Amino acid sequence: MKPTTRPSLSALCIAAASLTLGCAPIHVTTSTEIDRPVETTWALFADADRLGEWMHATWDRRSMHWADVQASEIGVPRLVRLGDDGEEMELMQTIVAIDVNEAFRYTFEHDWADTEFAFIFEPIGPQTTAVRCEFTARPNGLHGIWMHAARRSMQDRFNSHLARLKAIVEAE
Repeated sequence: MKPTTRPSLSALCIAAASLTLGCAPIHVTTSTEIDRPVETTWALFADADRLGEWMHATWDRRSMHWADVQASEIGVPRLVRLGDDGEEMELMQTIVAIDVNEAFRYTFEHDWADTEFAFIFEPIGPQTTAVRCEFTARPNGLHGIWMHAARRSMQDRFNSHLARLKAIVEAE
């Protein structure tokens, strides 16, 4: 009789987690109201030179020029570089839609997850704009465990982005 090898309990747990939790999409939505017209709010949001003022990550300015994106570039993947907490990564970004004063939608592709972002701008009065950030990630393998564990942290970070955007727009 041939000896059989049984996987350890921890190996089974990791395998099960990567097949279930690791594949489940992650959705985060945050929003704020900014006491300025949608055109004013959009103008600051779309100014790539000011992105670092409200976004925590550091962006390579040359790769983050969405205000200058031409219609022919929408849907075309391009390499962008961004960093956070001293680490830099390269991602493939595809701008899905730029609807001035309404929405900016893009995706990032990486070996650990495919993500979709949307910033939605809605006037809720002549001088007030609702801004909503929607994030969806489809993690690959064990990265899903980390992303699910970090979901609250991601939500806090997106809330912080919008709070900073609000403060800057309202201060001008």
